[in-house]
Amino acid sequence: MSGDQIYAVFIEGELKGERERRTTLEARGVSVVTQSGALVTLLAGVGALVKGITSTAPPSAVIVAVICALVFFFSAALCGTLISFGPIFPPHTLADAATMTQMRTTRRDHSEEEARSVVAHLHIGTLDSLRKGNDIKVRWVVAAQFCQILALVAVSAAVCFIVAQS
Repeated sequence: MSGDQIYAVFIEGELKGERERRTTLEARGVSVVTQSGALVTLLAGVGALVKGITSTAPPSAVIVAVICALVFFFSAALCGTLISFGPIFPPHTLADAATMTQMRTTRRDHSEEEARSVVAHLHIGTLDSLRKGNDIKVRWVVAAQFCQILALVAVSAAVCFIVAQS
């Protein structure tokens, strides 16, 4: 296998890996939305617990903790939703129809080496744009998970305040 072929295989592998990374990040975004919805249900249970324990208004610390938890769960779900929302990410570059038509018509008599070079160049453009978009998605995933952690801390604080009151 020539160096040119080795490079082509490497570039194709990197491109495949970056596409898989995008799919994984988008799945994480959906997962965050689902988890946040489930955890809001847990928060509703905390609200029912507060209502069952006392007939008086809950302490302001519990109310603040519950409101914080709701805000953080909403923020996590929003971040998770945005991960799959294409317009906020730079579009990834693909070979356009004109280029692919040229490959089949005016460039069809290129040597195998020239063809691999053109394809590698196109793959590199796609790979670069995918990485840029994926790096942004990673930041949104981290933000979503951080919001979930803060929400869980707020729910835990609310439960602690409830238990301390009873």
